Amino acid sequence: MTKFISNDKWLVSITIIGLAFYVGMTGFIVLNDKPLDYYMYLISSYALGHGENIYAMPASTYERIAQHLGIVTKTTPYGYPTFTALLIYPLSFLPLRLGATIWVGLSGLAALASGLILCSFTVEKWKQRVILVSTIAFVPVITTMNAGQVNLFVLLTTVLSLYCLRQDRNILSGVILAISIWLKPFAIALVPLMIWRRKWKALGGFLLGSLIINLISLAVFGVASTISQFTRVMSMVTPSGLYIALTVQNLNGLLGRFTTGISAPTGSMIYLVVAGLIGVITVAAIIFKPDRRNFEMEAALLIAATHLIVPLTWYHHLTMLILVLAFVVVSWNNLKVSMAVVLLLLGFVLTDIHGLLWKQLSNLHPILSNFPVLTTLFLWGLALARVYHSQDSSKISIGSGGNLNAEPS
Repeated sequence: MTKFISNDKWLVSITIIGLAFYVGMTGFIVLNDKPLDYYMYLISSYALGHGENIYAMPASTYERIAQHLGIVTKTTPYGYPTFTALLIYPLSFLPLRLGATIWVGLSGLAALASGLILCSFTVEKWKQRVILVSTIAFVPVITTMNAGQVNLFVLLTTVLSLYCLRQDRNILSGVILAISIWLKPFAIALVPLMIWRRKWKALGGFLLGSLIINLISLAVFGVASTISQFTRVMSMVTPSGLYIALTVQNLNGLLGRFTTGISAPTGSMIYLVVAGLIGVITVAAIIFKPDRRNFEMEAALLIAATHLIVPLTWYHHLTMLILVLAFVVVSWNNLKVSMAVVLLLLGFVLTDIHGLLWKQLSNLHPILSNFPVLTTLFLWGLALARVYHSQDSSKISIGSGGNLNAEPS
């Protein structure tokens, strides 16, 4: 995979710039004590490692542990699978700032590695450059690093899983997908996709990886916490109405900001109908498409749909859109300055601006707070078109043809 990088001086330069940028951002974030979610992971990991059930633990205990670790916490208690805490656990033995530096720095490297792996899905240099520049310039990546979130490790393991699947390393692909999903279930829809496309070895790898992860969790954190993670995570994704918070960037938040003043039951019904429609269209496009060779684009479509439908998709979760964008770009035959290209570029620029100026934009007009979810919706539409018209690419307005199945360089 390193061959295509060394053969393109532009790609080498972009990689070096990206590396320097992420190193600089890591220093800034840690020195300014920004990665609050990392501290929340650390508190929870420490608690779990000392026999506490973090999912049932009172707030007073949480605050006491935070004080013991020298952390002034401003985040809600832990609500993720135990595997994220397990990943953090070794860092709990290090000085606070050193552990934060390692976590945030590795998060930046995960973003860069994700972009480089996605570049390997095409042999065309301009596509590789677009993918890598888009990865480095995408503000949700910086937002994730700034918060100390786990999202970029989820992106990397999802991308790596698809790469291994393409190389016919199916069991390894499934194991890596298990790591991704047990960190955060952004790519959970890839499991039924594996079943539908009869990727039995990959599915076996996923089940094996899930078993190993949960056995380790049982051994380190105990039975109560390992079982409680399921009910806690499920309760978090159950909608109780429409959200209007500007950080919530999904269909639920979009509808909440557009339909203020209506009752919670009515709002929930509108959301469920629209989300259901997106889900049905997505599944139908995959089920009624006979071509089985386009697994990566189907995965991208499902990830875009998941981020639209799930009611707790926040702005920093949109790091997964890098994967969706990459496979859309890979599918283009050539770069045409079409309306779709202009809209996609505009959407990414406005999504970046939202991450930098979201408070100022909301003060101007509420509609200006919706560009990230609208960009997700547009990317979903592009991925849907590529999946649905895979047998007749002439119908696609954004480039023509394209091959997702060329041998990676």
